[in-house]
Amino acid sequence: MLPAMSIIDSLSAGFNTVTKRIWLIFVPVVLDVYLWLGPRLSVAPVVQRLLPLFTIPPGMGADYQQMVIQNRELLQQMGQSVNLFSLLSTSVPGVPTLMTGAAPQATFLRVGPPVWEWKSLWVYGVAIILLWLAGLLIGSLYLAAVGHSVDAGDQRADGSAGGFLSRVRFVWGRVTLLTMLVGVLVTVIALPLSFILGILALLNMNLALIGLTLVTGMMLWISFYLVFVIPAIVVDRTGMWRAIWNSLNLVSRNFWATLGLVLLSLFINFGFSIIWQRMSTGSWLTFVAIVGNAYVGTGLVAAMFVFYRSRYTLWQQALTSRSQRGDSLDNE
Repeated sequence: MLPAMSIIDSLSAGFNTVTKRIWLIFVPVVLDVYLWLGPRLSVAPVVQRLLPLFTIPPGMGADYQQMVIQNRELLQQMGQSVNLFSLLSTSVPGVPTLMTGAAPQATFLRVGPPVWEWKSLWVYGVAIILLWLAGLLIGSLYLAAVGHSVDAGDQRADGSAGGFLSRVRFVWGRVTLLTMLVGVLVTVIALPLSFILGILALLNMNLALIGLTLVTGMMLWISFYLVFVIPAIVVDRTGMWRAIWNSLNLVSRNFWATLGLVLLSLFINFGFSIIWQRMSTGSWLTFVAIVGNAYVGTGLVAAMFVFYRSRYTLWQQALTSRSQRGDSLDNE
């Protein structure tokens, strides 16, 4: 039985994979460049439709009036800064994109990127769904490429172009189902929790803060135990429920190693993100930041895939060895 790969070995293997196959950063680089220099889809018409809802009823106190005014200002700022095309970069977790928020203006171009607006709200609704599905496809293509490269040394893996396209279709389907499930669960859980926290806020603000802290901690804990769901889908091509089962088992069996990998990855990503944000001013340095962010982010994704495959293989070998020992005892 081979020893498990350590955190450092996994990170080293992940970045070596990206260095040898530098084309893996192509998808996040192109996506970020498009969100930076390409046309932008403004949500200003939607915001204008929503502003009349934030009116101040007569007789309300000064605190309530101030809150309504602040909400109106935040909504107006969102209408001016939000680019609906950013849905292409936020549909799948793990895709390293720099332009997830408000992209900087392209100062080195003579003309800034065009801004598109539509009058009809239902057109925006259709656009959101299509952009979300397209973002899932782009993210699945990227993750499948990384998983394909991580499996390059495995003789059992199908390294053909047909095998890659099959992996992309599989990942796209399973990730779509997964995001739909997460969306439904978040909606079902968030509504009663919001109602309960609202009641607590009316009774005692400290109780509401404690409740919010507990809910946030619980969500982080669940997210931690599900950290290998995407790697399981991409690397092992397992179904959604099996991927959840694999993630729960691997994290519980490798708790401290997984925690170390996650924390170190977050630390690396956070540290470099400060550098990329400082460089992302709209000049040519923005492109350098995009490339650097794509390289570091892809290396971390590949490291997560390598770590998962190593620990999953050891888990399966242990199960096989245990089963063989059980059969030998039965034969005796």
